[in-house]
Amino acid sequence: MFEPPKTYQQALSQAHQLYNFDDVNRSIKTLCTKIKAHYAKVERNFEPPLHAPLVALTVMNGGMIFSSLALMQLGVTLECDYIHATRYAHSQTGGDLALLAEPKMDLHGRCVLLLDDIYDDGITLARVKQYCLDRGAIDVQTAVLIYKDKHRTGQAIAPPDFDALRVPDKFIFGMGMDASGLYRNAPGIYYFDETA
Repeated sequence: MFEPPKTYQQALSQAHQLYNFDDVNRSIKTLCTKIKAHYAKVERNFEPPLHAPLVALTVMNGGMIFSSLALMQLGVTLECDYIHATRYAHSQTGGDLALLAEPKMDLHGRCVLLLDDIYDDGITLARVKQYCLDRGAIDVQTAVLIYKDKHRTGQAIAPPDFDALRVPDKFIFGMGMDASGLYRNAPGIYYFDETA
């Protein structure tokens, strides 16, 4: 199994950068324009008109940086909460979904925007979306920073409603995504050459 470097500087010097911080921020801004347009339509289409603000639900820990950057650019009235759900727990391969923290907010009758770091196999996002629907959310949209281009086998899982950037099938880190629990704070999107 690949072991990433132990120091921040070594990690950034050995990794390949796919997108720098400015690239990421521009893509998030474009994404937010699309999300904002969607919610303008939602407010017109639901009867009676929605009175409760949008619930922005961040999937922790990976979604925290993406969420903070996106929510400042959305420019809509919203309430924030989080859910801590993971299939990885510092591993490079997903396992069973662990729900470590649930939202405190009542989701019944609410529109929910789920914000997560990456769409890899889509299992975590699909299960968290179903969690929201099971608790009475009337509309759940999903937005991810990264959509990984890869061949997906097994049960087909719906792609996210919104994604900011596309990446190849590599083990990605930075901007909230970790490598063995490290480097979530890297200011861009990176990957290591795992054959080195």
